[in-house]
Amino acid sequence: MKINFAGILTVEAALKAVESDGDALRYVKDQTEAVCIKAVERNGDALRYVKDQTEAVCIKAVESDAYALQYVKDQTEAVCIKAVESDGDALQYVKDQTEAVCIKAVESDGYALQYVKDQTEAVCIKAVEQNSDALQYVKDQTEAVCIKAVEQNSDALRYVLSLKLFIAIAAKFKITTNVMPHK
Repeated sequence: MKINFAGILTVEAALKAVESDGDALRYVKDQTEAVCIKAVERNGDALRYVKDQTEAVCIKAVESDAYALQYVKDQTEAVCIKAVESDGDALQYVKDQTEAVCIKAVESDGYALQYVKDQTEAVCIKAVEQNSDALQYVKDQTEAVCIKAVEQNSDALRYVLSLKLFIAIAAKFKITTNVMPHK
């Protein structure tokens, strides 16, 4: 269906246009919340064209596409959590990283730990529980975090940076290896 974008004047025409193509929102002069929600449900990135970003619109946008978080002007914790639950990598667009948001992100994808600005031990443990290879992104490798990673998968031992810790954990789990820790 061909849409004449220059003539989107009524709410009905706007709804029809954004149902077909969420980006058509850029041509809608009088944006109702219903039109905006329909647009971002179709295409989360259409959030960049929303003039009045309500929390409801933003949540629908990040549900549709977690990376739409980069277009959210007022990032509430609820919007950020919704985005990172959908895709942990959306954490890279979170402006104010609370521990709750970071935990949700690494529970979704352990590799999201690479985007965590303030790595607490709790966040790191959640990350390596989700994916033991996330140990490679842990800035301050505590014994508890390293043990949790190796409990999940003995191959994570290769990411233990401290030789002393590497040897202690290898002995604890009776792992024999020719691999030395990364430098």
